[in-house]
Amino acid sequence: MSEIAEIDEFEYQRANGRIDRLEVEHFKSYKGHQQIGPFKTFTAIVGPNGSGKSNLMDAISFVLGVKTAQLRGSLKELLYSNSDHERPRRGYVKLVYVTEDDEEVQFSRVIQPSSAEATATYSSVYKINDKVVTWDAYSKKLAGFGILVKVRNFLVFQGDIEKVASRSREQLTQLFEQISGSDALAKPYEEAAAAKAKAEEQVQLLFAKKKSIAAERKQKKEQKEEAEKHMAAQEALRQRRIYYFLWQLYHLQQDESSAKQQQQVLSEELEDLNQQSAEYDHNLEQKRQQQSAIIRERMRVEKEQRKLQKKQEKKDPARARLHEEANRLTRRIAVSQNELDNIKRSAKAQAKKLSKLRKDLAQLKEARDQLESSGAGEDGQLQLDPAQLIEYRRLKAAADSKTSKLLQERAALEAQVKVDEGKLSRLQETSIAKTSRLQAQRAKLEELQQRLDNTQQAVDDTGTQLADKQRAAKNAAADHRKTSSQRDYLMGKVRDIEGRLLASKGMRQATDREKRLAAAAARLRKEVPGVYGRVSELVRVTNRKYNLAMAVVMQQHLDSVVVADRAAGFACVDFLKANKLERMDFIPLDSCEAKPLPERLRQLGGTATPALDLITFEPQYERACVHVCGTTLVVDTIEEARDLCYGEDHHKVVSVDGTLFKPNGTFTGGKSAGIDARANRWDAEEYEKLKQQREKIKKDIDALPDVFKAQTAAGQLQQEQHQLEQRIKIQKADAQQLQEQLDVLKASVATLESAAASAAEDPELAELQSAVSDKRKQLAKMDERVNDIKDRLFADFSKRVGVKNIRVYEETTLAAAAKLEAQKQQHEEQIVKVTEQIAYEEEHDFAKKLEDKQAQLYADTEKLEHLKEQEAQLDAAAEQVQDQAQQLAQKMEELRQQAESAAAGMKELQAQAAGYHKEVGRIKGQMAAATTALEAVRSSRRNLLEQATLDQVDLPYHGGADGGDEVNSGSDADNPMDVGEEAEGTQGTEDSRAKHRKAFDYSRLSNKDKAANTKKERETVGRRLKEELDATTAELATSAPNLKAVEQYEAVREKERQQILALDAARKEATAASKTFLHIQQKRTQRFNNAFEHIKSAIDHIYKQLTRSAIHPLGGQAYLSCDTEDEPYLGKVTYTAMPPTKRFRDMDQLSGGEKSVAALALLFAIHSYRPSPFFVLDEVDAALDATNVARVAHYIRSCTRPPGSRGARSVRGDADGSSKRQRLQLGQEEDTPGDELESFQSIVISLKDIFYEKADALVGVCRDLDQNCSKTITFDLSRFELPTEAS
Repeated sequence: MSEIAEIDEFEYQRANGRIDRLEVEHFKSYKGHQQIGPFKTFTAIVGPNGSGKSNLMDAISFVLGVKTAQLRGSLKELLYSNSDHERPRRGYVKLVYVTEDDEEVQFSRVIQPSSAEATATYSSVYKINDKVVTWDAYSKKLAGFGILVKVRNFLVFQGDIEKVASRSREQLTQLFEQISGSDALAKPYEEAAAAKAKAEEQVQLLFAKKKSIAAERKQKKEQKEEAEKHMAAQEALRQRRIYYFLWQLYHLQQDESSAKQQQQVLSEELEDLNQQSAEYDHNLEQKRQQQSAIIRERMRVEKEQRKLQKKQEKKDPARARLHEEANRLTRRIAVSQNELDNIKRSAKAQAKKLSKLRKDLAQLKEARDQLESSGAGEDGQLQLDPAQLIEYRRLKAAADSKTSKLLQERAALEAQVKVDEGKLSRLQETSIAKTSRLQAQRAKLEELQQRLDNTQQAVDDTGTQLADKQRAAKNAAADHRKTSSQRDYLMGKVRDIEGRLLASKGMRQATDREKRLAAAAARLRKEVPGVYGRVSELVRVTNRKYNLAMAVVMQQHLDSVVVADRAAGFACVDFLKANKLERMDFIPLDSCEAKPLPERLRQLGGTATPALDLITFEPQYERACVHVCGTTLVVDTIEEARDLCYGEDHHKVVSVDGTLFKPNGTFTGGKSAGIDARANRWDAEEYEKLKQQREKIKKDIDALPDVFKAQTAAGQLQQEQHQLEQRIKIQKADAQQLQEQLDVLKASVATLESAAASAAEDPELAELQSAVSDKRKQLAKMDERVNDIKDRLFADFSKRVGVKNIRVYEETTLAAAAKLEAQKQQHEEQIVKVTEQIAYEEEHDFAKKLEDKQAQLYADTEKLEHLKEQEAQLDAAAEQVQDQAQQLAQKMEELRQQAESAAAGMKELQAQAAGYHKEVGRIKGQMAAATTALEAVRSSRRNLLEQATLDQVDLPYHGGADGGDEVNSGSDADNPMDVGEEAEGTQGTEDSRAKHRKAFDYSRLSNKDKAANTKKERETVGRRLKEELDATTAELATSAPNLKAVEQYEAVREKERQQILALDAARKEATAASKTFLHIQQKRTQRFNNAFEHIKSAIDHIYKQLTRSAIHPLGGQAYLSCDTEDEPYLGKVTYTAMPPTKRFRDMDQLSGGEKSVAALALLFAIHSYRPSPFFVLDEVDAALDATNVARVAHYIRSCTRPPGSRGARSVRGDADGSSKRQRLQLGQEEDTPGDELESFQSIVISLKDIFYEKADALVGVCRDLDQNCSKTITFDLSRFELPTEAS
């Protein structure tokens, strides 16, 4: 029941509140931070297509927790994106919710990247009142206000109307499950149903088993009685077996005592020989230590040589760097000197130029002063008396009055002409200036190009020299590394070979027969295809101590020749016959017997190892090696070999001293010249090969080039290479600098060429020239018209003053003054221009540049002297290192001679020690034979004990041990089959096992049977005891009861009791599962029915409101039905809507508008079940005509009003004097049961004015083309609505 209680995370709570405003930042089409709202009780969002209305819907859905997959994009794609700018990396949406207590709650959802990288992933963070919370806390807070994110009871997306209208009956059922919350119980429902079925099935199964066990119990009871009778007869047989085994053990103990005495004598003799041999081994070990000390000293000297070499290699680059740095500074000093001379020349030229400019400036000022001191008029100019001047001015005013319009037009035209002439003059001056600058830049470009070509040629030459030096240095370094590596490698091989030669003891010459066989095998391998060689040539023993054992294992197969197949073997036989060579054995790989080695042989424990694992060979020869070695085991001691051979599995075993134990009970041991020679074959062959390899390697070492000469040459080449690298680096830097200057200059020249060409072909210049000419002509015509008017007015005046016309006076006296002013202006402009040139030249402070360059030159000279001193010090250190290297080489030669002398002494001692080792081997062979005899007796005893264990014979023994008649209490007697435990627990020796044995009790044996000492007497007594035992066994063989029936009977009774308990537990579990299933079934049905009944009762009323009109005041009919009452969620829900005047028909047969109205009725009915405080709808009126749009709009508006005020009508709704009939057409009725539904805030996106004209506020969404983003404008319509009392 606790699982059912945890299905719902929270309970739905109805709340009255509203969305106050929305804040977005960089969300979809909304750029930057924007505040949208405030939202009223009924808010319509309007705007053209593409303006971002649906993005506002997505913003509301996003902040309320709707999954990103339903918002047309990933988190990154939800951020504002503009192709002209980089996408912002962070954005958010904040919804301000006002509760019914006027408290503001801010819900925010932020999009942020995981890191600062461009490939970072994005995630969303939830906040409540700017505090980060988890999604669970966020969704619970929303649910506390009646906002269910999972059910989505607060919004209708664009297109949801069509989806709802097209749902099938099964999909409607799923929709009701989601709305009611019963889908949360779907999984527990299925799990409980499965658990109930499983529990009932288990009860049936356990009941069937209980009946089967009862029948089995009856059968076992009968078998139990028969077994008790048979067990009494077995006890008599057991006593006879005990007597028979005790008699055999008694006589084996007598044989073991005599064998121990012989073994003791041989042990004492072997101990004396071992002491003598140990003295020679000690002297040989001292010689080995002396030789090891010499070898270590040689290695130390070689290490010193390598250290000197590395030390010299580290210093050589430093010397090269110093030398190159000195050369670079020398070149830099020369360049600085040249630059210093250039600065001096530039300073001299600047002084000369400044002197000339100052002289020109003085001359210009003097000319300006002369103009200012000149008179206001010139001699011969006409002068008027005051009366004439007054009359002139009066006539001038009258003329100006009559010609004012012409003069204004002329003044405007003249102003245009001056502007055009000024522009024309500037364009001409600009063209001339560009041409001059272009010529100067071209000259500079040619100079820079020449310098760059020269520098690039120098870089190429230096690069060629550097490439040659690099190749030479690389080859020299490679030769040096190769020589050093070869020398180190060869010296290491020599040391390894000398060590292996010292360790080798098998130095002997091959016999004549072995030489003949080796020569024959070589000829066969050369002449006959498919011949690989002898076995002894194809395999190698992994450890020298196993040479003798492996020689015994392989025996005659050592000289056998391995061939590819039988055909190759027959060809070899024919070749031997034809050439009259010695007979040889052949092993064809394709047909030789080779059974896979059992894996259990590798897991026997102790030192036991399969012979196959002690040799190495090529994979292609594996079959031949398996054939030769078979399943033979190799062990370290004879005792362990005896245990494995005479144990349970009877293995073929060889000890390291060459003793062979066969599974048939026979064994072979002792010394053999032939076997020893075979064992030493690997050592002898290896020894000769090692000697040849050592001599060859020494010749190779002598042929290598001298290391120090190669090192010196390589160091010299590296130094020269470093100098060239520094030089080319400087040259490349100069070339790069010149190239950068050249690129800048080329770009400047290209720009100037383009500008000059544009100026030469500038259509504006030609247009200006033509315009100026035309306007001048117009001015001339205007002047003629003005002059005609003036001449008529001034005709009498002109005669009185004695001039042809008044213009003579104006052009002489007044024009002279204007000319003088123009000359003054021209002089002022020239003075300003020269003054600016002087200031420009004075800005170039060549004195400061000269001082800086001299300081740099001095610093470089000081640094050059310091570098030369360091270079001299490094040269002296290099000579000292060379002397030390020569001394170490001499010491290496002395150590080599000492090592050869020590090796000769060791060889002599090894020959002397070999004689003693041979004698020790002979004694060991005799000792092994004696030990083998003793072990045979002990093996028979162990086999007898194992047989007694297998036959389950409990042998009697005394509580104490008496030395002779004992049994291993930890191994043989209790568990003689556990071979591995015996080998490890007793260290493989019979004496150590005796300490842990208990003595057998032989008191039940008769004295006559004990006295049978001869072989014949023992055979007689043994045959008698065996016949008595066989007769008793035959009697028992006739009956075959079930001896385990007693235990089985009790086990069946216990099993029956356990089965009854299990059946009772299963029945209880089935009852509990059935109760759990019924509880979940009832809860799921209750949830579904609660939602279904509510929606079913509300949908007809809502549909009537959406379809009623003046013609059809009752509206249409809509109802829901479900074909399953007990478990409605498993059935199908049918939604039927009948518009007014239409008969019943399926939803698919309704028109598009009728489907939309029906779908809206269903959505509103669903919303009324668990209503949220607000409802957001996106273009739900898309498929509706004007009439249906008005009905839906009125219905939504009525749902946003409190129940007591839904009869009120606004000015915008009834100000036109609409009648009750018109209101009925819109679905408006004053008193309806639906008006008592709780109100909610509605936010609707619509493109139809019929819809949004009924809203309390408008949110207009438009496109800001300048910023390429969406903008919003909020318009409050509530002030146009009349109070409830007025309506």
